[in-house]
Amino acid sequence: MKQKILITGSEGLIGKILQDNLRKNGHELVLLDKKIGIDILTADISSYMTGVESVIHLAGFAGPKISEQEMKENVLMTFKVIESAAKKNVLRVLYSSSIHVYNFSNIYLKGEKITATTPLKIHSNPKYYKDNEEKNVPNYSMSKILSEKLNEVYYQQYGLNILNLRFWAVTKDNKPADNPWGSETWLSHEDLTGIIKKSLEFEGLASLVCVSNNSEKFVDLKPLKRILGYMPKSNSANI
Repeated sequence: MKQKILITGSEGLIGKILQDNLRKNGHELVLLDKKIGIDILTADISSYMTGVESVIHLAGFAGPKISEQEMKENVLMTFKVIESAAKKNVLRVLYSSSIHVYNFSNIYLKGEKITATTPLKIHSNPKYYKDNEEKNVPNYSMSKILSEKLNEVYYQQYGLNILNLRFWAVTKDNKPADNPWGSETWLSHEDLTGIIKKSLEFEGLASLVCVSNNSEKFVDLKPLKRILGYMPKSNSANI
């Protein structure tokens, strides 16, 4: 079903990928981004929500080494988006979270898996990051955890349908990132758009890790299949 969809952070990598796909499927798009003159932190974004059915909230400072101030501004942006969405009776918000809500690199290095029961934990990995890089790693992680919790409150208080999509890692060249866990945390453009397509029909509250169907099975993909009816198709081993 065609929708009116608002995308924050529309001019970033994921935003650009989704714009092309959503337009091809006949959706009407409302785009918000600093690059096109709309700063969520200062603008009255409620005026852009009229008639919107779904919001895809991508805007924010990208990690993993953002400052404490940027962390706070990420959470404030999420608050402004969901507050405006609730007041304008938007049906759902799809929030671009991250696998950084887990201490995922330590999980990977221990040979363990991320499942539906893996607890949220601020990500910091002194085994991999250099000393001068490590100190700001938790800020990005904290911004995602706090934003997810804020989203949950709005679901409980106002019935705003919320889907926290824990993305990692979408790359410009559509290839796995060059790091120890890159092949297992890769999310292809095809699977990204497939997940979003299904998410636009979602009702309720859920948090889902979004990666492709990679060979090592570092992430349990059964929740994606069960909740969204989508099983990722790409495999980094075939790149």
